[in-house]
Amino acid sequence: DIHPVNSPWTGPGFATAYAAIADLLGLGAVAPAQRLEALARLAPAGDHAWARPLLQRTSSGLAFAPETRAAVDDAGAADLLAGRPAGVTAAAALLARLGDLVVEHLTTVRERVGLADLCLGGSLFRQSSMTTRAKQSALFDRVFVPVDPGDGGLAVGAALHGLGAAPALTSPFLGPAYSAEEIK
Repeated sequence: DIHPVNSPWTGPGFATAYAAIADLLGLGAVAPAQRLEALARLAPAGDHAWARPLLQRTSSGLAFAPETRAAVDDAGAADLLAGRPAGVTAAAALLARLGDLVVEHLTTVRERVGLADLCLGGSLFRQSSMTTRAKQSALFDRVFVPVDPGDGGLAVGAALHGLGAAPALTSPFLGPAYSAEEIK
């Protein structure tokens, strides 16, 4: 079942913050979300507490502190001195902070709704770092991520739900198939 949760939110949300982080790091127009995710995974394990004040939840959304640009630049310079690609430390720290805020929000949702299952949707949940944080938070017994949690998948899912169509198990391998002979 789908249970609406009234959660007033008027300012920038999680996906907007994710895109802003990619923009801060200058990851360009071609697959910036995927590039951000990959860059963050190159970072050595470390303390990301320095990023906590840079991204905060406000009464109406999320906000970056004015000093975020300078902090990202400083972290990039430190990366280069350490022999790492510039932006690795900032990518990891800011994504960790964003993940913390996602878990805080999911905690609020869990407390308000009281249900044990969660289905994640929207472009933010195309990123494995965010779906992993949601699942590993252990706030919900079951966390489901659709094959296409983005806008296209949400539109199709909403239309099917509106029509009363029952979910059907489908193989994730929906592309073309080739015989062994064709592959040779």
